[in-house]
Amino acid sequence: MMKDLYIFPECFFIRKAKKRDIRLIFTDVIDDVNLYFLINEREKEIFIINFTIKYFLEKFRKPDCLTNVAKKIKGGILPDGEIHSSIKKIFPKMVNANILISANYCKYENSVFNKDLRFPNFNIIQVLKKNKITTTAIALDTERNTKVVIKFLSNCSDKDAVEIFQHEFKIMNKIGSHSLIRSLISFDKEQNIAILEYIKGRTLEELILIGKLKMKHKLFLAYQIIKTVSILHEKDVIHGDIHTNQFLVEPNLNVKIIDFGNSISYLEENVMTMKGGACNYLEPEIVLDDAFVNFKKYTLDFRMDVYRLGVLIYFLMYEKYPFDSVSWKRLCKIIRTEEPELNSFIKNETIPAFVITILKKSLSKESDMRFHSASDILAFFNKEYETYTE
Repeated sequence: MMKDLYIFPECFFIRKAKKRDIRLIFTDVIDDVNLYFLINEREKEIFIINFTIKYFLEKFRKPDCLTNVAKKIKGGILPDGEIHSSIKKIFPKMVNANILISANYCKYENSVFNKDLRFPNFNIIQVLKKNKITTTAIALDTERNTKVVIKFLSNCSDKDAVEIFQHEFKIMNKIGSHSLIRSLISFDKEQNIAILEYIKGRTLEELILIGKLKMKHKLFLAYQIIKTVSILHEKDVIHGDIHTNQFLVEPNLNVKIIDFGNSISYLEENVMTMKGGACNYLEPEIVLDDAFVNFKKYTLDFRMDVYRLGVLIYFLMYEKYPFDSVSWKRLCKIIRTEEPELNSFIKNETIPAFVITILKKSLSKESDMRFHSASDILAFFNKEYETYTE
C-alpha cells in the first residue's frame, strides 16, 4: 500500500466552512475553528474536515504514494525513516471512504470523461485536470500526428468563467513566444478552446523530490526559472501564482512555465489583491489566520512574485519549504514572524553565497527590502555566477 499510487479525484472540491454554517452543525458556538466542507459533486456527499486533512488530501491531486506524500509534509517522516503515526491513521480512513482512490481507477475515470470530449482533428488521450470551470487534456492532433494540450471551458454559459478563462490567453498573447514559456498554438474565442504545446517532462516539484539533483543542476534550473519570471516582468505581467508545479522540466533539464490563470497585466489592471495561491508561498503582508480564503488587500507589484520566487528557489536548493506547518494558523504565524534557515550546505554540497543572498533578500518580511523585480534578481545572479565559476 505504501508504494501504490493514489489520487484525490477532481470530483471532490473543498470549501471553507463559514461561521454561519458551523452553527448549523454544532449546538455550541465555536469562535475559533478551521473547518472545511469536502464535497463530492458526483455522489452529492459532504464531509467535514479540518485544515490538516485538507492539506494532506491536496498532496494527492496528482497520483502519488503515501511515502512520497509523507516526505512532502514537515515531520511526516520520522528520523528512523518511518511514516508518522498520525499520517498512517488518516490515510486508510481516506481510502476506505473513497476520498483517495487508486490511480488505476482514475485512469478508468478518464476514459469515462473521454466519451463526452469530441473535437475536430483531435483525439483526447488523457484528461489531466477537470474542475467546475475548465478541463485540461492531452490530445493527438490527427492532422500533424503530434500531441498537444487542449484546455476548454466546462461551462460556457457562466459569463464570469468565460472572462477569467479568456483573460489567461490574453496574457499569453501579451507575453509572446519564448523557449521558456509553453506555446499557445491557437485560441478559439468563440468556442473557448485553447490548443497549447505538449511538453514531455516532470513537474519541478516531482524532479526535486526525487532527490538526485546536484548543485550544478539546481543552479541551472534556478537560472532558467528566474529568467522566465524576468521575461514576464519585462512584459509588465505579474504571474500571481508561482510554485513548483507551474514549471515542467524536460529530460535535458530545460524549463517551461505552463500556466497563467492568475496572471495580471500590471499596467492595465487595477488589482488590490490576488486570489491567493499555494499556501506555503504566500507572502507575509497578505496572510490572515482566520481562514485560508481571506487575504489582506494591498497594491500589487512585482515584489509579490519576487517573494514567491524566493520560496521556490529555497525549495529547489534545500528540498523543503522555508515555512511549513499542517496548521493554517501556525503557518501564518511562521510566515509573518520567523526567518528561514539559510544553511550553507545540503547533502555535502555547498550552496553558493550569492544564492543565499538572493533568498535572504527575496524572502524579506518587508516588501521594500526585496528585489523590485525578477529582472533585478537575474542581473545579480548573472554577475555573481560569473565570479562563482571563475
